Amino acid sequence: MRTINIPGSSGSGSCPNAAAAAADDANVVEESNAKPKVISVDVKECPVEIVTVFSDCAELVRNVKVTVDAPGLYDVRIENITEYTMQDSLHVSGGLGAATVLEVLSKIERKSRDECKPSNDKEKEESKARLQELKQQLRTLEIQDNVTMRTLSWLQTWADKVRSTPVNQAKSDPSFLTAPYIENVRNFGKFFAEETLKHSSRRAQLSKSIAEVRSEISALEKALKLKEQDRGVMENFTLGIVSLLVKKAGTIQFQIKYSVRCARWSSAYDARVSSEGKMDISYYGEIVNSTKEDWEHTRVFLSTASPSVGGHPGELGLATVSISQPPPAPLRFKAKRIGKFMAKNECECVKAAAAPAMGVLTATASKSLASCTFAINRKATIPSDHEKHRVTVTILSGLQTKLNYVCTPSESDRVFLKASTVNKTEFPLLEGPCSTFIDGSFVACSTLKYTAIGEPFKFFLGTDPELRLKYVQPFRVDDKAGIIMKSSVQKFSGSIELRNGKPLAVNVTVLHPLPKADNAEIKVALTEPKIAKEDKAVKINAKNLIRWKSKIEPGATFKMPIVYTISYPQGRDVYFHK
Repeated sequence: MRTINIPGSSGSGSCPNAAAAAADDANVVEESNAKPKVISVDVKECPVEIVTVFSDCAELVRNVKVTVDAPGLYDVRIENITEYTMQDSLHVSGGLGAATVLEVLSKIERKSRDECKPSNDKEKEESKARLQELKQQLRTLEIQDNVTMRTLSWLQTWADKVRSTPVNQAKSDPSFLTAPYIENVRNFGKFFAEETLKHSSRRAQLSKSIAEVRSEISALEKALKLKEQDRGVMENFTLGIVSLLVKKAGTIQFQIKYSVRCARWSSAYDARVSSEGKMDISYYGEIVNSTKEDWEHTRVFLSTASPSVGGHPGELGLATVSISQPPPAPLRFKAKRIGKFMAKNECECVKAAAAPAMGVLTATASKSLASCTFAINRKATIPSDHEKHRVTVTILSGLQTKLNYVCTPSESDRVFLKASTVNKTEFPLLEGPCSTFIDGSFVACSTLKYTAIGEPFKFFLGTDPELRLKYVQPFRVDDKAGIIMKSSVQKFSGSIELRNGKPLAVNVTVLHPLPKADNAEIKVALTEPKIAKEDKAVKINAKNLIRWKSKIEPGATFKMPIVYTISYPQGRDVYFHK
């Protein structure tokens, strides 16, 4: 039995007092033959105090508060914890009150959704009563609307009769249009206008009210239908049981801590660069909560650790290589006069003789970074809605940035702006998407790779239309045959032109691949540009990439020829591939 003392009103005294208290605890346990009293608490009644989100899970700290009326043994049942709780992760981390924690355990229980909502039946009855009330209200409104519509129809019919009367009477008695008659028509017109306006306004109000009531009825019916669907639907939940030895009646408070799956966080950035070379980076954490538990108004910590990965690597297995043996020839039977029976046996024999599929030994690569934890300065609410919720980790301001242009003509005809700087903050930058702004205008989305403290990093800021690139891909211009070495030689020629349309000078790095031979009989020789050891402007690296570095003045054009030859044995052909 594991015991944890919860500090309470009794406090910590001298050693004799502590020994006496321990003896009293033992006496209470021994004298208590009855079953422990059970106190049930829904997990939603236990507010989340702290959430630490990892890259693949999260750890929650909840406050639990119960009131006991007498000393003794109690089992506090914390119900409806998410089913994604990691096994054996539930434990008590501290608390207040005159009690001792005897045991903490958790188990999975299966029950219907409606059992998890104690007030579900009451709410359902209230919803049904409200639905009946709304339906009665709708019937009343529809009757009033019908009466108003019929009144308007009656007024229109009366007006039609008044309008047609002079036409009919004029045929028999032209002198009927007397002053009293005209006055009566004028009075009717006034009455017709007032009554029509009044009843039209009334009907417009009724139509609006009917639409609102119908909308509320539809919402209530939908909610009741969902509640009916929940009835009988079984789900898994985690039940936490904390056994307490209470020494004194009163309020007991303690914290439970447990880890859950289906939660994660990742990095995201906003980089704002000025023309003067200053850069501010807003560092965000995007949290996804799919644990079926909402984290309301809680302190949030973000950690780079991965607890679910484990603390040690797996044991290495031995891979054995064997010579593949051809499968034995399938047995064949003659199916004369036996028909379907022998054909069935033949198929079974062929299937049994087939060799099993050979497994493929694969390698899985993973990397682990030093653990780092970020404390979010303000409390946040993260609902369980599978969506990304962004919190601010920090803002890295005043970073000195070097801007440079890079282009790869063989892949794209655009010139890209690259920012290079050093992470001089106390925060490592994790890999994540980065939205880039230059002088307040959005220009591009890129990816910021992991950068340790003090490590240089770079990322691209989009293209610049004022730098125009013209590229002529190297093509074959000449074929020769060697006499002494008996080889064939092909010559390729191309060019790159880059014009600076900006009002200021720019530094540009141009990268272009030189074909690399995969056979010792093939020789590739670069003719132009010339590569010299003392020349730092033109270099070729181990990947056979030609790199030019140049400063282009405003309005100037930089031209770079590309000429190389390929020699290979006569009578053979060469081809290019990536």
